[in-house]
Amino acid sequence: MPAASDVECQLHNALPDKPAPGNANAQPRKNLAHRVIPASRGARFLCIGTILVVLVLLITFLAFWFSADALFIVPVLRTTIPGKNVDPAQWTRDGTVIRSVPNWIIDMSVENRNKFAMTVEDLAVTAKFATRENRNVLFGKPTAQQSRVTVHVPAKEETDVKIELDVHWDLADHEQANALASLLVLCGISASSLPAALNVPDELPDFSRSTPGIMKWDLDARKVTGFLGLGMTPPPGELVVWDQVHGAASGWGGRVHFPEDWTALAVCPNSIANARTAAAPSEHIVRLANLTMQACEETGKCR
Repeated sequence: MPAASDVECQLHNALPDKPAPGNANAQPRKNLAHRVIPASRGARFLCIGTILVVLVLLITFLAFWFSADALFIVPVLRTTIPGKNVDPAQWTRDGTVIRSVPNWIIDMSVENRNKFAMTVEDLAVTAKFATRENRNVLFGKPTAQQSRVTVHVPAKEETDVKIELDVHWDLADHEQANALASLLVLCGISASSLPAALNVPDELPDFSRSTPGIMKWDLDARKVTGFLGLGMTPPPGELVVWDQVHGAASGWGGRVHFPEDWTALAVCPNSIANARTAAAPSEHIVRLANLTMQACEETGKCR
């Protein structure tokens, strides 16, 4: 083969080398840190600081969540009539409705044992009392003005709340009529003295198998919040011994089944009745029994 001429060699050497494929627009590579963290030193410190704050808040949030405790609630039923050795209530009648005058009070203590404040929004409390095992009847509901209250409890503190209670029973409603009849029996009225429609042995207080008359509290709230709005809202339910909800993020717990929780002690302290006593009923309880009898006889609507 003939050798290349000097002119061809000079032309070949003058041509530039072709760039390697893919390297024409190559840029210096950056690692992940350079891509995420700003180049500016001030912005870099701000970014790192923000990340640390978020991590601290997240860890704190989780720590509070797993260590959160339900509120410790202690409601007590009280009369609004001042003085000692006086009848705690007076009674009026309107048709089949028997009403307490004046209203009663739920004197409630709400203790927050957490390290953060808590707020209970639109709290509703209903007072009931037990007549026999697994049977509770109505005592009263909050008045229309206080049907829902909001309670704020600072960390490691206790807040007192007074809720006005509307106490009345409509004898034309079977459940309410049974509640009033049960209260009369608890306060010393003989079941045989009740109107026939209300003398239902299977529904009246049972002193042989349980301790009737213990107050029961049903609670409900639209929202319960803690640290940074942490949701701790329990479902509507009955107040239970606090140990049953201790360590839970939500629940209705507190002190129950103490002497102050006995309905008869609040309504008829001068004639606390049980199956073994023959104490005479208080005058206001006798009046309540008479109004009940009149309502049943005059309207014929007792159920």
